[in-house]
Amino acid sequence: MRHLLSITALSLLFTGCQVASKTAMGGGGGRTAYNQTIQNTTNEQMLLNVVRLRYFDNPLFLDVSTVTSQYTYRTSVSPSFKIPGFDQSHPLNVGSSLSWQNQPTIQYSPLSGSAFANQLMQPISLKTLQQLIYTGWDVDRLFRLVVQSLNDIPNAPLAAAPANQQLVEYERFYEITSLFRQFQLEMQLHIGLVKVPSKENGSHDAMQISFPKDGERGERLAKLLGSEVREVEGRYVAYFELGFNKRGQIGILPRSLLGCMYYASLGVHVPEYEIKQGRVHFPYVPEDEHYEWEKDLGSLLKIYFSFYEPANAYIKVRYRNKWYYIDDSDIHSKKTFVLLQQLYNLQSISLPQPPPILTIPVG
Repeated sequence: MRHLLSITALSLLFTGCQVASKTAMGGGGGRTAYNQTIQNTTNEQMLLNVVRLRYFDNPLFLDVSTVTSQYTYRTSVSPSFKIPGFDQSHPLNVGSSLSWQNQPTIQYSPLSGSAFANQLMQPISLKTLQQLIYTGWDVDRLFRLVVQSLNDIPNAPLAAAPANQQLVEYERFYEITSLFRQFQLEMQLHIGLVKVPSKENGSHDAMQISFPKDGERGERLAKLLGSEVREVEGRYVAYFELGFNKRGQIGILPRSLLGCMYYASLGVHVPEYEIKQGRVHFPYVPEDEHYEWEKDLGSLLKIYFSFYEPANAYIKVRYRNKWYYIDDSDIHSKKTFVLLQQLYNLQSISLPQPPPILTIPVG
């Protein structure tokens, strides 16, 4: 009888079992697994689209709009005994069943139409630039990737467009951003936004950048920036209007996210035979500047190719019968890639749809 009670209690225990919250949320099909999978596929999607632009193929983004998952966990135990006296061995037969089911439903929303135009083709705002700098991003990386022109000083503007057949000046722009970075590391670079009155739309943004006046670097930076620099209380203050200033010069002109991606795509390494066959081109630069330009852009992003799956890849994707990847030891490229992802998120717009949800019945 004691054995019978023990088995009966065990049966009730198993039949009443539900999915524990720890198992549902943290198991192999739980929240962490979904989080990691969505993050990995999001990174792969960005890498794929940057590589596509190198070949002048159309980019496509599929955003995860809804995640729903339902868990079912059932167990049962059916004990049976032979009546004592009819069988001297008193055998015990126990029957049981166990089932575990996970039914995920993931909905994707393709980025197209007005959403594509607003998120990828609208210029990145000066407020976004300021926020990224305040969160600790290095100003030289951010400006080189996002800003196309500063006080009519170009940052290879044709490289951020589908017709990037040649590159124009960028060296002076890179020298400016390098000095910006030095002052930023010394906590001597101050960046703020101001509103400028405008007859057309009321007002528009302008950016002010303050840096030390004393010293050779400050003098050099002021000379490079030109007429928009003035002295205020022992410091230099550079003033950049969004678009054109009163003298018809471009104050500061940010790129769109798509422009940033086109610019970053020039860091995609491709086989030499594809350039010769006309599948992809290498931008024209003077022969004596060719190496230096590759070196400068390489400080932002390097995407390698391999005919075999790479072993030491930070992120990888297969495209055109090759693997394209960012090396896990290339910290500079990894930073630029993360910056691209953050710009994509910051440029996203609110769509008329419910937020992602995760529904789990837990005990």
